[in-house]
Amino acid sequence: MEHNSIGFVVGIVLLIFNVPVGLAGLGLGAYMAKRTGKKSFYTVGTAIYMLSWLMLGAGIWLFGSRGIILMKSFSAQHPWLKYISPVIFIGIIAYALFARSRNRPAPDR
Repeated sequence: MEHNSIGFVVGIVLLIFNVPVGLAGLGLGAYMAKRTGKKSFYTVGTAIYMLSWLMLGAGIWLFGSRGIILMKSFSAQHPWLKYISPVIFIGIIAYALFARSRNRPAPDR
């Protein structure tokens, strides 16, 4: 498969977005289940997480073996890239917790 083909680009997109989709699905399902009291949201969150694994498989299949070789050589040249996704995820969680604590009224003394 050529590097500029549609399948190659779709494979890259699926590989990039499978982790955020899976984690967001689990988080959203747990949040909605807790907020509404309906346990069916746990099933929805788990289904979204399973969808992210399908995205991973499809992304690897579309990316192809040549794409995997290219990615390995690129990540060997830029080892700091493996830290970007966790830093962004932790930053979003920290922002959500900070914004939530700022909107609470001050405790009475």
